[in-house]
Amino acid sequence: MNKTGLFFVFSTLFFAVGSHAGQLLNVPHTTPDSRYLVHNDGTVTDSQTGLMWKVCSEGEVWSEGACSVGSTPLLLTWIEAHPQANNSEFAGYSDWRLPNYKELASLLDHSRDDPAINLNIFFDTPSENYWSSTAGWRYDRNAMHVNFATGSAYFSGLETTYRVRLVRGSY
Repeated sequence: MNKTGLFFVFSTLFFAVGSHAGQLLNVPHTTPDSRYLVHNDGTVTDSQTGLMWKVCSEGEVWSEGACSVGSTPLLLTWIEAHPQANNSEFAGYSDWRLPNYKELASLLDHSRDDPAINLNIFFDTPSENYWSSTAGWRYDRNAMHVNFATGSAYFSGLETTYRVRLVRGSY
């Protein structure tokens, strides 16, 4: 087993003949713009799940309708990610948390890759790994993350550093 931990296949990737700028051809959007209610405070509500998400990754600054140029997403261990989420008071809300892997995976757009997310809503999302709150159930020093380059989920060691996107509400 490699350093990143046990491979876990979360979803079937849909492949099409050819792609253009990350858009897989002949594959319907699984997270269309119409699914989201965009607020003017850097948050968006998913009408399908009822969850409210921060548009920007942790560490990026929301300013004038966008994640500020020059702000950099934080790289956090799984252990650091929880207090970062729980202490956030972004947009006047104090109940932010780290999403579980099903919630985080609900953002995946299977018609896209690299990144596999709706960039009209979650612009500036890098094709990187994002932590979920889901701890490993077989290996106590692992937790799940979602890879937004491929649209898959994996287990990794808790000391690995990944990006974080916060959520509030219940699924």
